Amino acid sequence: MWVPNPRNHFRRRFNVKRIFRKAFPDQSPIFLLIGICLSIFPVSCGSDETNDQPRTNPIYPSSGYWGEVIRIAGNDFGHEQQSSMILFGGDVIASKVISWSDKEIVCLVPLGSITGPLTVLVDNVPTLSADFIVENIGGMIVHLKPNLDFSSQLIEDVSGNENHGMIEGPAEWASDRFGNPGRAISFQGNGAHILLNKSSSLRRIAGLVLSVSIKLNQSGFAQTNSMTLLHKDSYFSLEAVSAGENWLYVFFARDRAGTSYLTSSYPHVDIPATRFVKVTAVFDSSEPLMGIYVDDELVGRNNSTIGQMIVDVTNETYIGIDPHEENHLFGILEDVFIFELRD
Repeated sequence: MWVPNPRNHFRRRFNVKRIFRKAFPDQSPIFLLIGICLSIFPVSCGSDETNDQPRTNPIYPSSGYWGEVIRIAGNDFGHEQQSSMILFGGDVIASKVISWSDKEIVCLVPLGSITGPLTVLVDNVPTLSADFIVENIGGMIVHLKPNLDFSSQLIEDVSGNENHGMIEGPAEWASDRFGNPGRAISFQGNGAHILLNKSSSLRRIAGLVLSVSIKLNQSGFAQTNSMTLLHKDSYFSLEAVSAGENWLYVFFARDRAGTSYLTSSYPHVDIPATRFVKVTAVFDSSEPLMGIYVDDELVGRNNSTIGQMIVDVTNETYIGIDPHEENHLFGILEDVFIFELRD
């Protein structure tokens, strides 16, 4: 089965020809073609000595959309990746690494990443750090980043929208994938969860991207057939569902007309149980696309024509529980992103 790469989807959202047509609606197609060619293949006037100068930014290109390929030049990266990693915006890991050598790394810009420092960690030691601009595909609504230093019960929303999360129930602070204590939350399937603040920023139109970094506990399925990751009453739900000895992810969403849509990662049931993974759900009416990604790999999609989504601000948003079901989370949560997609 053919599975599209995420970079194709997000690149189509910013089609060059469409941008030129919006900017110059009265121009003929031939002038549009000339403009596009000049933007892609700029003509040099005079000496081209500058082309021989080394780039000051080791990242090429120094900006890009989610899913696009970039190259990172440097030294002492090691001849193999092994446990080394690339962090975007401080804490979003590049899940798709195409090649890794001592002097160059080629990877994809990860889903959920934001503008900020790109850092290469070799044996958990920063080897390179440079600024990288993630082109705007929408607005970040929520970024929950557990931090024991912030509050004993409150999870800070570092997006600036003040959609802080309140821990309800006996959840425990835990270490993240780097071993940093108090930078993750452990849920033991006992009903503990996080309730988000109600904010006008959670009322959005056209599309959403939900992203959760989590390590599920396999033994949790001895207690339940499904575990809720993210849930907003009547509008969306992202769950892990038992599939024998493994599990799959299921994403539900409802558009403004009340039509419900569903997609899952089936038949991809070999989701890792022994490490953290990033699960991302996309509901984009402009493409249209409703899909589930695991570590930036598209593992399931609904090919139906989907309508625009409106998330009603009056409904509660939960992490780790569906209050109407016994779908209690059993695992360790690192962070949560919610983005609005804009046309």
